[in-house]
Amino acid sequence: MEKTKVLEKVLEDGVHSFKGMNGILDIRNCGLAAGLDLEPVAGKPGLRGMQVLESCIENGILVRITGDTIALGPPFVATPAELQSFLETFNNVLKKAF
Repeated sequence: MEKTKVLEKVLEDGVHSFKGMNGILDIRNCGLAAGLDLEPVAGKPGLRGMQVLESCIENGILVRITGDTIALGPPFVATPAELQSFLETFNNVLKKAF
């Protein structure tokens, strides 16, 4: 459980660093869970979320989606460096999505 405290801070800092990015409507986190609401494609709810999911998979990371909301939940056994690498890849995916 001690390790999760370190990971929580890495995740929180990482996801909130996306604040102000094009297409990010809201960011929230609690412990090792985070959610990001994405700006939907006009008239096509859920499409943006699916596009981001597909791009994440193509880049070797896994996220969950519910419509245009991306849910992040890294494993408790991840290292801070692995989580940081995940967040960097996710950041690159988001930049390409908008």
